[in-house]
Amino acid sequence: MDDLVKTALLGTAKQTADVVDFSCPTDAMLDDLSEVSPEHRVLLAAGLRAVYRQAGRSADRLSDDAIPDPAPLEADRQQCSPKLISMLEEIFQKKDHPLALEVLYQMDAAGLRFPPPLLPLALSQTKAQVRQRMLPILGDRGRWLAQFDPSWSWARHGEVKTVAEKPTEEELSRFRDQWEMGTIGERCDILRRLRTVDPETARDWLTETLPSEKADHRQRLIQPLGERLSIDAEPMLEELLSDRSEKVRRHASRFLASLPDSQLSERMRQRADEILTGEQVDGKLQLTSHPPAELDKEWIRDGIPKKAPRGRGARSYWLEIVVELVPPSYWSTRFKASPDELIEAIVEDDYAITLLTAWTTAAVRFAPSDSASAEWLAPLWNDWCKVCDSRKKGASNEDAERLGGILEAMPADVANRLLLQRIEATYRLDDPTWILLASRLPTPWTAEFSTTYIEIIRKIVSKTKSNYAYQVVDMLHVAAGAIPVDLIEPTLNMWEEMLSTGAMKNDGWLGRQIAAVTATLNMRQLLYKEVGSG
Repeated sequence: MDDLVKTALLGTAKQTADVVDFSCPTDAMLDDLSEVSPEHRVLLAAGLRAVYRQAGRSADRLSDDAIPDPAPLEADRQQCSPKLISMLEEIFQKKDHPLALEVLYQMDAAGLRFPPPLLPLALSQTKAQVRQRMLPILGDRGRWLAQFDPSWSWARHGEVKTVAEKPTEEELSRFRDQWEMGTIGERCDILRRLRTVDPETARDWLTETLPSEKADHRQRLIQPLGERLSIDAEPMLEELLSDRSEKVRRHASRFLASLPDSQLSERMRQRADEILTGEQVDGKLQLTSHPPAELDKEWIRDGIPKKAPRGRGARSYWLEIVVELVPPSYWSTRFKASPDELIEAIVEDDYAITLLTAWTTAAVRFAPSDSASAEWLAPLWNDWCKVCDSRKKGASNEDAERLGGILEAMPADVANRLLLQRIEATYRLDDPTWILLASRLPTPWTAEFSTTYIEIIRKIVSKTKSNYAYQVVDMLHVAAGAIPVDLIEPTLNMWEEMLSTGAMKNDGWLGRQIAAVTATLNMRQLLYKEVGSG
């Protein structure tokens, strides 16, 4: 037995002789370290011997068979031009570049593939939207490369077949291995892909696994259920309503509420009927809310927290949770009234703002699948504008978040039109809320919105150096990536003229911001030219 191994097993305290037997040439280097403790001598000797044994050793050579051949490049996609490759490198080396999503969309539409030398840069992207847009243009070479780094696994698991067909036995076996051995993120990716092509198997795997998972993993693993949700998932989600974790129960509750024929949806509608009643007063509908004073076990099981957040009244909180899980279209049918009439009917209610908030959350949630609920978005927007006007300090951060959610749920042309009306009416009030909300609009913006928006910002920054102006200038970076392509040239001309005159001529910071914006616009112009040339 090696002397150092023996010493390590028995312990240095039981060694009467020197703990090192000087059987290795490197042991002689310990002669001058007589004052070092026996434990330290053992560790030093072990380290020296390890280095000695590795010194001069040749690395094992991999056989040709051990190196997998790279996947071939697709014949149906074209390579990028040298200029476009240089632009891609610049864009994706910067975090959250404003042109990242646009260039990927344009490359996919033009039938281009991501250049092989930049695939490691592409696979290292972490933003979900960028990854999703990246998938079609990574190609087989990108997915082949993804196997060599665990952090790139999203490119393999995120691949979705163009035809919804079940995976082969070989693919299913590979998925199963990744499902059982992968990280929680990788397992969620596998579940998403499998739900696309084989939802029954995905549901079986999840049902089998969930009971043994810890709470935060259960919460993450059920997230993919919200995508392409069907009534087939109801039994499993109903079981999750009895989960030990409140967060898991709330997620299950929201998923079930999005299924109009689920038992939970029916229970929520019954509770909503008890909470909100209506009557005719002087020929007009008036709604009155009656939130419960206490919460019974069935409500708690259905994902309604017993304890309200700090600063919230419990009754108001319970009212909001129930109403936000009921499609707004339900109230239109129940009371035979339009969204405007129903919003007007809660003005005198003690919980009017709570109801308005709950209806807003519900409208945003149900609008994609329920056109009648989508009809509530514009009336809710208009009413929140009135609420903001009534506040002494203008719109709060919570107001801005709700308004942004409404804009994102609306058809793009409607969202552009309503926000533009609001900006034109308020931009002189030194309140940046409405101008900043443009970041929530889908891109590209409409030509009318873009032209007016840029002109309003020009007016603001050319006349004042207030904090308002500095906040507004930041939005030009968003606008640079959002205005239509045919407006790039006139916008460039306008800002280049302003750089040499007006308030920006002697303002270094403002000048630098505008210069950065013009650089982005110039890059967009070049981008479209190069994508078109391949």
